[in-house]
Amino acid sequence: MGYGMTFTDKQTEYDYMRKEDGFNVYVDAVALNYLRGVEIDYVERPTGASFVFNNAFAMTGGSGTCGACGAAGGGCA
Repeated sequence: MGYGMTFTDKQTEYDYMRKEDGFNVYVDAVALNYLRGVEIDYVERPTGASFVFNNAFAMTGGSGTCGACGAAGGGCA
């Protein structure tokens, strides 16, 4: 599974909206089911800041690695 995101200030008719820490987060309704169990975190590293998707299902029988970068545990930067 690969994850991605963009920034927007408008909700479409196909988006689910959730308020998190003062931000509105819009998720495509179809993609929402694929994000169940996924933790999205913002991290700052010496190489730069990014969002990291941690797939909880990787610990319970998922692939165990990120399909984009190969990180163990399903974490993807």
